[in-house]
Amino acid sequence: MFNYSDYILERKLEKLFEAKISFSKSFFSALNSISTPLAKKLMDLQTKDVDIQYNYIDISPENDSVSFTPERKAQEILAGKEELYIVTDNGRYLTNSERNQHIYDRLNFERPQSVYQPEVDTVGKILGETVGTTGKIYCLFECTEEGGNKGKKTIINKEALEFYDSSLDKVWSTNRNKIKIGRIVRAIVRAANIETNDAEIEKFVNQYKSTIDVINDAFNRFDVVKSFDVLHWYHYDNYTFEGKGTLGNSCMADVPDTYLYIYRANPDVCNLVILYDNSGKVTDGKYKSNKIVGRALLWTTRDGYKFVDRIYTANDSDVDLFKKFAERNGWWTKRGQNSGSSFSIEKGSEVKSVPTIIVDLQKWDDEFPYLDSLMYFNTETGELSNNAEVVKANYCLQSTSGGYDEIYPDDDED
Repeated sequence: MFNYSDYILERKLEKLFEAKISFSKSFFSALNSISTPLAKKLMDLQTKDVDIQYNYIDISPENDSVSFTPERKAQEILAGKEELYIVTDNGRYLTNSERNQHIYDRLNFERPQSVYQPEVDTVGKILGETVGTTGKIYCLFECTEEGGNKGKKTIINKEALEFYDSSLDKVWSTNRNKIKIGRIVRAIVRAANIETNDAEIEKFVNQYKSTIDVINDAFNRFDVVKSFDVLHWYHYDNYTFEGKGTLGNSCMADVPDTYLYIYRANPDVCNLVILYDNSGKVTDGKYKSNKIVGRALLWTTRDGYKFVDRIYTANDSDVDLFKKFAERNGWWTKRGQNSGSSFSIEKGSEVKSVPTIIVDLQKWDDEFPYLDSLMYFNTETGELSNNAEVVKANYCLQSTSGGYDEIYPDDDED
């Protein structure tokens, strides 16, 4: 129960900061998993102006706590900056199908006759957010770039957006504090004038704890495999949902094993993270199953850190689970789940913008897989990278037929 001393402490701590309240994707996803009316009311606050001391709220490993950045510090970091985003995947916009009308209604955006489809690298701002029935976060995005598309709006999956100014990520990584979930919820509902009571808050807190427990337990379904096991788990016969999601539609899901030779032959630098489905069982203290619902390559880089490449899942909601698992292990992940050599990587709230990643292969053949991120290869040195110039690559490994495209240096000027 909320006692009087807690109340007095909250009143002393509260400051009047009018700010757009911001929840992380993980916290928003947790709210979406909770069935209480209070959870829905909190979700509706995302990007709304609320006089709140606690902001930029994210989940914590402990089931009864969350992390936050004080709004005063966030305002210092963001002073003079407009919160802009850049499009990293141009195929994640919402169609104008009638079945999507509820998303348009929630974002107060009239369903258009023709959908604006911003290209990759388009810069704009988020005007509002909501969650779909599958747990995806949809944003009303407005182009802010000078030119013919300035002011155009569309609804896009938030997975296809990244902060345009990486300094904005500091609000998620600096001056982080922990607070009990019940205490921060009470502060939020009071600041937002949400009608509730002790019983409703207690019910929400209990379900929140259970939700985080489920997330933590889901980590037991992860495994890291190497060598011939990589070949086994790449094949679609071992997927639970054949043909579903990015996993089932992967172009490498049914290729000959010879295409995947570099994965099998370089276990010191190339492993595979897999997520088993729910049909398995625990044997000798370890959960195993015959099927998986997600996979991602795990590279060990020349610089000594581990990098989780593009994440393939049957369900979009599991992408964030992979990222949280990687964060627990100190691994970096690709921020946008698409193909391309120019990308940012993240580890929790830490972000590196467009890093050069190099992996040193010891063995290779004349057949190769399609590589999403580290597609440039030097056949003389065994260097694999997302930067062709740095490693002086002569192959680009983005063929779905096990081949490669040769890279020819520019002719020298006379």
